[in-house]
Amino acid sequence: MIATMLREVFRDSYERRFGERAPAEIEARIQAARSMELKEWIPNVIDAECPEKIFAASLEAALTGFANELLQRKFGIELDATIRLSGLEEQLQTYLEANAAQSQQ
Repeated sequence: MIATMLREVFRDSYERRFGERAPAEIEARIQAARSMELKEWIPNVIDAECPEKIFAASLEAALTGFANELLQRKFGIELDATIRLSGLEEQLQTYLEANAAQSQQ
């Protein structure tokens, strides 16, 4: 029931933001989504410059979490939990440079 209401809010928000109904590919994604995903996406509808950006934030969060977990498990690197994907490369480079300096000593 909650997911049904959230789907309607998403659809209404999408139509207001972009002036048209969601295309079939987005509609399919809405139908398959759980309540938590819909709650995350609805604010993105309002802020998105284009429909593709609606789902970008959740994808970035998933990729950042995956990269963080992989680096921790494989290399023992613990990155800042608040880092976004765009900052991951810089923080990793800083870590590698610090380790290289320690290895040379």
